[in-house]
Order: sequence, then structure tokens, then C-alpha cells
Amino acid sequence: MKSKLIIGVVVIIVVLLAIFLLNLKNTDSTSSSNLPSEEEVSESEPNTENQIPAPNDPSQNTPVADNYEIEIVNFNFSQLALTITSGSTVTWTNKDSARHTVTSDSGSELNSELFGKDETYSHTFNELGTFDYHCAPHPYMKAKIVVE
Repeated sequence: MKSKLIIGVVVIIVVLLAIFLLNLKNTDSTSSSNLPSEEEVSESEPNTENQIPAPNDPSQNTPVADNYEIEIVNFNFSQLALTITSGSTVTWTNKDSARHTVTSDSGSELNSELFGKDETYSHTFNELGTFDYHCAPHPYMKAKIVVE
């Protein structure tokens, strides 16, 4: 009795598998029959008679100025090196309880006052170059902005 039950289950599984495979084969052949052949695709040429050329859009070639955020957390600048485009603004937000500055290593491009927790300092970079900076009271805090 037990062997007849096993044979019956195996037969049912085989029949279901055969039905599934036949349906799968029919689905594949039906869906691909509506597609053009490789020869049809390679022989067809796009219709360019009525196409109007796109105008030259200078904004596609012009870098976009953006706004960037740098946090000061645990006596570190969250971005040690940040590359931006000219005209972009960077805003530093102090998340530490200690007061910090954003001070240029050389020159005077960056020269913030001490600012405390949740206070910010912003600067817009209009000149190309690399601007290394640090925190004046904590000179081991270093980072740089690269303006391209």
C-alpha cells in the first residue's frame, strides 16, 4: 500500500513538471516570435529626415555650483578632503561642545571666529585651488577643500 502511494506521488510530480516545461517552452516561443530577427534589426536604419538637431545647451558644459555640508564631530572634520566647483558654498556645523574655527593653513581664504555647538560657518569658494585648513585651538584637526 505504501509503495503504491509513493509511485502515485512520483507520477503526479512528473506530470506536473512536464506540463510546466511545456508551458515554459510555449511562452518563450510566443514572446520571441513578435521580436524582429537579428537580420531585420541590422538592416533597418533610423529615420533621420524629420529629426531636428538638439540646440547647443551651454548649461550642460558648465559646472554647477552647489552647497556642501561638513560637520565637526569628536574633534574631526567629517570630510578630510572635499572637491567642489567654483562658486560652491561650504557650511561647517559644529556638533562638539568645544568651540572650533575653520582657519586657512596659509593665506586668509578661511578665517572663522570661534563657533560653538550647533553654530555654523559658511564660505563661498570663487577661486580655483586647494585650500588646506585647520582648527586654530586644535591644530591637529586638519582637512582641505579642492576647488576645480
